[in-house]
Amino acid sequence: MTIFNNNVIIMKMETDNIICYLSEIGHKNFWYPTLKRAIITKNCLLEKLHWISGGPAKLEAYKAPRSCLIPVEFDEDSIKHTNPPQTEGYTVIWIEK
Repeated sequence: MTIFNNNVIIMKMETDNIICYLSEIGHKNFWYPTLKRAIITKNCLLEKLHWISGGPAKLEAYKAPRSCLIPVEFDEDSIKHTNPPQTEGYTVIWIEK
């Protein structure tokens, strides 16, 4: 389901097991998609960001609560974007179009 609110697109995840890609901050403090994956939990509200992804993948950027992400791989980078240890706050994720 997509909700439009003050020119902000909010998407509610209504299906299970959507795979997303986590971000890293790179050149000029831009957020870039990585190969690190996570699963988005059902009923999570995502805010669509109007960003362009680089590379051949067709990815869209979303602002997501960290508490909605379950890492597929456990390493330092994936843990800092997800819950635990951070239950509050948001991160940028990338979903295939």
